[in-house]
Amino acid sequence: VPQQPAPKLIWSKPREGYQLQKWESYPEPFSVVPFFILMPDGVSQQSPAPAVMCFPGSISSKESLAGEPELNTGKNSTWKFFKTNRQALHFVRKGFISVAVENPATGELESPHMARSPMSTCALWMGRNYLGISVFQKTQILEWLKDQAWVDSTRIAVCGHSLGSNPADIIG
Repeated sequence: VPQQPAPKLIWSKPREGYQLQKWESYPEPFSVVPFFILMPDGVSQQSPAPAVMCFPGSISSKESLAGEPELNTGKNSTWKFFKTNRQALHFVRKGFISVAVENPATGELESPHMARSPMSTCALWMGRNYLGISVFQKTQILEWLKDQAWVDSTRIAVCGHSLGSNPADIIG
């Protein structure tokens, strides 16, 4: 993959005890991956913190990981596991930088023209697979994250549930 632009901060909103930041990563040409960073108050280049990358399951999004309302994607949200899916929120409240990364073809990356199953089929036709794409995208964010002065790069963890557990295992 040719050199791509660094992730870009889109917006930042104050929350109680942390900042909720929306970022975009550009892992390969014609590709964008939205993600959240939940930055605990007091973290800086002079005071870096450990980080945890969090990956959602198949029916959740980065919003659920951050304890934020789900986007209106036109689908009914069950909110079945909303309280337990808030991994990133739980980690930031314990002082960790939390990074909530969207899965391919899910949440903000969902499209009425290309759902996850057809996207996976198209990827196979191109010699790729869903898990490989997911791991590649998340690894690009990890490589950028570990170079940030506000991150203690010796203490970065990954976690995920359901669909997010596979990339977490592979990246870990």
